[in-house]
Amino acid sequence: MFWMSVRKISQGGFSDEPALGPTRYLDVPDNATPSPAHVITRTEWVRRVMATFRRLPNGNLSGNVTFFVHGFNNSVAEAAMRQRVLAAGLRDAGFASTVIGYDWPSGTTALGYLDDRHDAKATAMRLVNDGIRLFVAVRTPGCEVAVHVVAHSMGAYVVREAFDDADDTTAASANWTANQVVLAAGDVSADSFTAGNSSTESLFRHAYRLTNYYSRFDEPLQVSNLKRVGLSPRVGRVGLPANVPSKGVNIDCSQRSLAVKGDAALKKDGGDPTHVFYFYDPHWYADLALTLDGRIDRNAMPTRSQPPAGSPPTHELL
Repeated sequence: MFWMSVRKISQGGFSDEPALGPTRYLDVPDNATPSPAHVITRTEWVRRVMATFRRLPNGNLSGNVTFFVHGFNNSVAEAAMRQRVLAAGLRDAGFASTVIGYDWPSGTTALGYLDDRHDAKATAMRLVNDGIRLFVAVRTPGCEVAVHVVAHSMGAYVVREAFDDADDTTAASANWTANQVVLAAGDVSADSFTAGNSSTESLFRHAYRLTNYYSRFDEPLQVSNLKRVGLSPRVGRVGLPANVPSKGVNIDCSQRSLAVKGDAALKKDGGDPTHVFYFYDPHWYADLALTLDGRIDRNAMPTRSQPPAGSPPTHELL
């Protein structure tokens, strides 16, 4: 399992406290919890990731790399567990991709929510500069390696800030683009996705498409939650706003959340089932695989309903 961590090391392991460390690159054995013992050099790490791609007869590379950005209140073990579940779900759905975990210091208590937001913003830019751009930079004409991002919960906030901050630095002059950006249970303001909003202009500029999976039954994202006093409705609960740029696609997963709430694996996850059900729904993986593959038009995928007239196009996950 490939992993990037910006957590601080404490007492020989990655700390679950919201403390920032340098970017480290790991190649983690199967079923192991990521630890400093798995750290390798960035050069070797990139070489190993690139070795997972297929070499075409003409010598060019072909494959997919998907960065997974976890949410708040996730320990190292929990983030690694969900990354493995995501990778297995995509594999079972027939989508071949190397999944890379981007691990940020998200704390382990809900009471640290606002601190987590601070740490998410502070570490966001490394996702682009130390991760995404490494693989965009090695792409050459004819190279068929696609770079995607899947973010869960507050990981959506990390991604938004990462793309925004990258345009405020020297990275702005670089020609880099992620193929598909996917948000699931996004813990970020829905209003920030309106056309022309300065917070998300860069996100839409550097992505071919942004797909937002949401559920109206997502309990941790309810605005009435005390830890979100003063914060606006979240995109993972109410969906994208009406005047979202044309790259934005809404997928309503509310009914699917009810269909999988009794799943045994979901019950063992430890997270709120209304918030993490995506990881245990084969219907979601089927749609996600088609989304990342990108060869079928978003309005023709058999895994979702046809959207009614209106903007943005809102599908229901079937």
